Amino acid sequence: MRRFCLGLAILCFGALCLRVAMLQEFLSENPYAEEPETDGLVYWGIAGEIAAGRLIGESPFLFAPLYPYLLGVLRALGGGLMAVYVVQTALHLATAVGVALATQVRAGRVAGLVAAGLFLALTQPAVSSMRLLATTLQLFLVSLVWWRWTALSCASGRRWSGVIGSGCLIGILALAYPPAMLLVPVYALWLWWTGGRSRPAFVRAGVGALCALLLISPATVHNAVVSGEFLPITAHAGITLRQGNGPKAIGVFTRIPVVGRHRIAMHDRAASVVEKEIGRKPTWGEVNRYFRNEALAFWAENPARTAWLFARKAYWFLTALNYSDMMPTVLEREFGVGERAILAPLPTPFLIGAALAGLIALIHKKEGFGPELFLLALPLFTTIVFFYSPRYRIPAVPVFCALAAYSIVHFRRLGYLKLVAIVLGIAPIPLQMINQRIGFDRPAGIRAPYANDLSNALVRSGDRNLQQGLKDEAERRYQAAIGALESNAFAHCRLGALRADRGELDAAVAAFEKAAGYDPDDTLAYRCLYNIAVARSEIEKAAELLRRIARLAPDTVEPRLLLAWLLATCPEDNVRDGISAVKLAEQIEAGGRLGQITLLRVRAAAYAEAGWFDKAVEAGERALQLARSSGNDALVAQIETAFEAYRNRQPLRAPPRLLSMRPARQR
Repeated sequence: MRRFCLGLAILCFGALCLRVAMLQEFLSENPYAEEPETDGLVYWGIAGEIAAGRLIGESPFLFAPLYPYLLGVLRALGGGLMAVYVVQTALHLATAVGVALATQVRAGRVAGLVAAGLFLALTQPAVSSMRLLATTLQLFLVSLVWWRWTALSCASGRRWSGVIGSGCLIGILALAYPPAMLLVPVYALWLWWTGGRSRPAFVRAGVGALCALLLISPATVHNAVVSGEFLPITAHAGITLRQGNGPKAIGVFTRIPVVGRHRIAMHDRAASVVEKEIGRKPTWGEVNRYFRNEALAFWAENPARTAWLFARKAYWFLTALNYSDMMPTVLEREFGVGERAILAPLPTPFLIGAALAGLIALIHKKEGFGPELFLLALPLFTTIVFFYSPRYRIPAVPVFCALAAYSIVHFRRLGYLKLVAIVLGIAPIPLQMINQRIGFDRPAGIRAPYANDLSNALVRSGDRNLQQGLKDEAERRYQAAIGALESNAFAHCRLGALRADRGELDAAVAAFEKAAGYDPDDTLAYRCLYNIAVARSEIEKAAELLRRIARLAPDTVEPRLLLAWLLATCPEDNVRDGISAVKLAEQIEAGGRLGQITLLRVRAAAYAEAGWFDKAVEAGERALQLARSSGNDALVAQIETAFEAYRNRQPLRAPPRLLSMRPARQR
């Protein structure tokens, strides 16, 4: 036991060093380290509400509640995202310990160390510890449930502490992984069956199930309080079921028409669909049942298609390597924001063949393999019924590691099953080759949206660095955004603005021209080019840019005002055009006192350039009256100077004005 503990400590220490290296890269290169995405963003927002003392929400739980409440505790204690990553890294290592302890109960201490090593070598669990997802917590709780349940199955008797402890752990697991609710009746039935189907066994089964249900009950009570309905843990099981089963379903997440993907907005859109059907605002339960019934109807009406869909999901469960709806590690490595994922090099599918061989051997020995079988069947069932996602497969990983370790360590004892173990162990390699050959599980299908999202996230990260005065780091982020998506006009604009601020006008112009080329319908790049042209006294170019901006944004007042001003007051004769300035100025309507003053000044200048000095004096006088009533002495002085020129029948000459900036559209 001493050597076992020492070996486990060495494994965990080595893994900790590798995780620190991975976390360092994640924090420095990946923009999602500082900006959680999709579900993580919602988790973080809910945690903020909880940290502020709002423990009861306004709606039933849309997520398994345990994880956001734990995040809320961390936020209440003053922890930020870094604290989450540290805690999850610790949970990741603790899961390896749990895997080792559970495996050594079933297969010996050497197999326990091998299982822990396999777990720590897996890519997805390692990378998941650096994301705001419930995955790491689920893995930890699965390892605890499995350890205590396995210890209970191997014990000579059914101690009450083991019965109650395992039941409580199952209840806690369900709060982090709702499909685990199915383990409650399974666990009770197992206690009764393995206890000899006697009266004491029946009592233990009831107590074990009751302990699990008591731990689940706070979520059920919360949902009943806020909705008035019986919703055991979450309110969206029916919608999730429909997302994986419908006419357009292919085995992975498939968006329901009209209903979005964002979890918070999803219910409102789903409810609007149901409201059109029933003619009134539906309850949470009615929304859930509506989409559940749609999925069930699809199964009933399309049995052959359903069988194909189930088979496809099972195949993805066993072989999918690159697909991810949340965290595409293969693309993170490709785009340079997750290259150190190679420090956890083992893909989950490469483990499954050996794990299946271990399961067959365990069944062949006719030992008490119930806990392993149930904990494997639950994620597989969830995937087949709902849809494939690496998040739905990952709760099976601890048991996969143990069974694979059993095959490796006890290979010589497998007898005639050795050939089966060899075939299953190497099967993932040819299956991956077949998948690549037929185009199944290639990352190409998600590369484009991932590149777009990553590029925009890098721009936002650069903006945050710029606000902190970290200009060099901001420039690095903008360049990384362009590297991820060359056509990101917004990234080119941000890089151009940074270079213009440094006085690197040629480089800034090149960046803005690229932005304009990639998004010719947006005016931000042209606004920036106009301001640089003004700074360089390139007046003709500035006038042409203003005309283009005015054409692209005909409802925007400022560019047309500045164009009229330029045509009326420009010192260069070949640019001025008084008649055009008058026509343009008279077409503009401005709101507010300051807007009226500016418009009157422009009209006065245009009238003067056209030679209509009486109109110029009239407009200038009105502008002067408004300016005096505003109390702006500097503005009054400017208008008085121009007004005096108009009274002396002289046109005004003034430099071009700069355009204000506004955000560009992000793709």
